[in-house]
Amino acid sequence: MLIIFNSFSFSLSQTDTQSFLFYFLFASMAAAVMYRMMAAVMLCSRVFADPDLLQDICVADLSSELKLNGYSCKSNATAEDFFSGGLAKPGATNTSTGSAVTGANVQKIPGLNTLGVSLARIDYAPGGLNPPHTHPRATEVVFVLKGELDVGFITTANLLISKSIKEGEIFVFPKGLVHFQKNNGDSPAAVVAAFNSQLPGTQSIAATLFASTPPVPDNVLTKAFQEMELSVSISNQKCRIKILKAVAKLTGVDVLKVDAEKGKLTVVGSVDPVSVATAIRKAGYSADITSVGPPKKPDDGKKTPPPPPVPVPDPPPARCQLVAVTYDTTYEYDRAFCSIL
Repeated sequence: MLIIFNSFSFSLSQTDTQSFLFYFLFASMAAAVMYRMMAAVMLCSRVFADPDLLQDICVADLSSELKLNGYSCKSNATAEDFFSGGLAKPGATNTSTGSAVTGANVQKIPGLNTLGVSLARIDYAPGGLNPPHTHPRATEVVFVLKGELDVGFITTANLLISKSIKEGEIFVFPKGLVHFQKNNGDSPAAVVAAFNSQLPGTQSIAATLFASTPPVPDNVLTKAFQEMELSVSISNQKCRIKILKAVAKLTGVDVLKVDAEKGKLTVVGSVDPVSVATAIRKAGYSADITSVGPPKKPDDGKKTPPPPPVPVPDPPPARCQLVAVTYDTTYEYDRAFCSIL
């Protein structure tokens, strides 16, 4: 076989020719495979990244039934599509949590479509809380307009990163991590929150677990959170709701299930019964804790003696009479719940 490179030539034997052709074909095939792999990687990098804008604006057509990971564009755009005055006024904080969130996302400002940004205003009454929640599609940056807040987020290693921030200061909540803001001051507070998503999404931890449709099975929540149920027997029916809510607030729990008809409420997490009874009595109610214990485990045939009575201080004159408070393990309650802070 005669090989010619420019003006240089040489000949190969039959064996050398076969070897040359083998390595030549192998190198060609390897080059072709590498080319296709690089092309596939480049294609995937384009497919799975956020696409670049192909036009100056794409005002969301919120009435369109077509949804493809966002909103389709409407043909006509006006200045109103890019404007909102919703953040100029404080939100009403007379809620169960003492806070109000006013959103300025693509659903409120259609001109934000494809731009990847949005805002929100959060107002807090004194003692108000924006309960633990996540934004699955965005990082959040808050700027304090007024007041002072205790803020924090929890990492996937269960590390709490928290700080107190005041007017003019900024705090960042990483994308997808559970976080909260609490106004521990005596005056109202407010922040403006910025997101790197036109629709960051909000998932409240309490509502997600205890108000889902259909509901999360009780045995799942019980095992996950080690629920303990307070059974409250109240002599004065007119005071029942009032006392139940007072007990909930005084125990310091965030989420509980209430069955006003049966006089029961469920506390998520462990609660010191002596502290509960003391707090109730300091509030002017009369409580008698007759027994304490966690939810019953499946019967293994072993007899467990009941816990001894818990001593409590003498009560002051009661406005409403609480006859007994016990840890009940029957779990016979409705799935209603309320957030008391």
